[in-house]
This record gives sequence, C-alpha cells and structure tokens, in this order.
Amino acid sequence: SPIHTDGKSHEAGVTCIQSHASMEHCLVTGSYDETIRVYDTRQMRRPIAQASVGGGVWRLKWSPTRKNILAAACMHAGFAVLKYDHDSGSFAETLPFVGEHKSLGYGIDWQFPESGLPAVAEDGEIGDAETISSASFYDHLMQFWSA
Repeated sequence: SPIHTDGKSHEAGVTCIQSHASMEHCLVTGSYDETIRVYDTRQMRRPIAQASVGGGVWRLKWSPTRKNILAAACMHAGFAVLKYDHDSGSFAETLPFVGEHKSLGYGIDWQFPESGLPAVAEDGEIGDAETISSASFYDHLMQFWSA
C-alpha cells in the first residue's frame, strides 16, 4: 500500500513527477490544471511553491548543471523555463517560449554535459552553451535551444 496519498493538491490529472538530482527532498509535479508544484518530501501535505504556466504541464526536467532551473513542456502554452529559489521556496521568474512550434508542447529535455555531445550555440555553431531540446505533437517538430 502507498506510504502517502494526495488527492487534494491538484485540480486535474497529474501528468509528471520529477525529483531533483542534487536537492534530496525536492519533488516537482505537473498537471493538466496548468500548475507546477514543488514539494518537500519530508512534508507532503501541501506544496511549498507553485507556478501557473498557462497550459497543461506534460513534462518537467531540472537542468543538469544549474540546480535552480526547471524546463517545462506546457501543451497549449508551448514551453517554459522557470527559475526556482530553493532558499525562499518560490519561483523567481518564468520565461515562456514557443519557437517555431505550431502545436502541443509535449517533450522537453536538457543535454547532459557528460554525454560527450557538443553543445549548440545560439548562432548554430558548436560551442559551450547549455542546450535544451523541445518537441511538439501535431507538427512533428523537434528544436534545440541555447539556454
């Protein structure tokens, strides 16, 4: 049986859960209710922070190199990169982006530095910038961004 159940924090279906690689008790969820919620796993009664992103949250990924940066695929609202302040337990900034995507934002991920793959710079040249990729549904599009 489950050690904890929460049926009250989300107002619609929960679509993703992502733990944090370097913050032991940090857990983030995304939902069709267009809200990202951050939990402290030692106290799961209610989220410690939340951010509305204007579209159902389909996927969440923490940056592999910057512990306070979270990428989100937000279905009808495209994509967002959020800056989270772990000390205050709040979202400091949300940067939405759509790019050339013309349909639902479903996929988002970071290039891991240890992958051995070179980063793609803003001008398309190979460089040292951190790279994020986004994917959309009906237009079959995948894009890469300098973050």
